[in-house]
Amino acid sequence: MTHAFGPLRVILNPASGQGHLRQRLHALRAELDQRGVDHEVVQTQGPGHATELAREALGQGWRYIAAAGGDGTVNEVVNGWFD
Repeated sequence: MTHAFGPLRVILNPASGQGHLRQRLHALRAELDQRGVDHEVVQTQGPGHATELAREALGQGWRYIAAAGGDGTVNEVVNGWFD
């Protein structure tokens, strides 16, 4: 299957949604696999970690990065893009 984009790095905050996102991780991976999307999921370990992970991903050449979490996670990932 051909996709409009390449490998996807997902930065996931497992504590988001009172931990419900952690429970949905398997379903997320299964959906991406089913659609043939090459991906890697990394989980945050605490405040500020999503910013670090986004910076690392850009430094490693990842072109497609998604934030999975709440407003704070999205904010941290975007800050990592523009630091």
